[in-house]
Amino acid sequence: LMDEHQVVLKVLDTIEAQLRKRDMEGLWTSVAELENDVTIHSIVKEEGVLFPALRDRLPMGHGLISIVEEEHREFMNLLHTFKVALSEGDILDGIILTVITNLKSHIGK
Repeated sequence: LMDEHQVVLKVLDTIEAQLRKRDMEGLWTSVAELENDVTIHSIVKEEGVLFPALRDRLPMGHGLISIVEEEHREFMNLLHTFKVALSEGDILDGIILTVITNLKSHIGK
């Protein structure tokens, strides 16, 4: 899972560069890649396998895992909103910058 975090961080760097260049096509591709990576990593592996194994084994596991699951939902909702805007020809800097900041913080945890 730690290796996958590094892959996501590289995609975030790419998105930041594409955002500065206003590269719509590149952003579309990179955001789709990010969405796929987050889905496989966070939803399938963490929520489907890791969290059920840890929930009852960690002190305050239920609360901690609920917080992380909420972060996952927030990432996915923001990514969806950003993709919809891209499909309409808009780049919503605030939304994608929030995703980048939140994901970096999430990975740091």
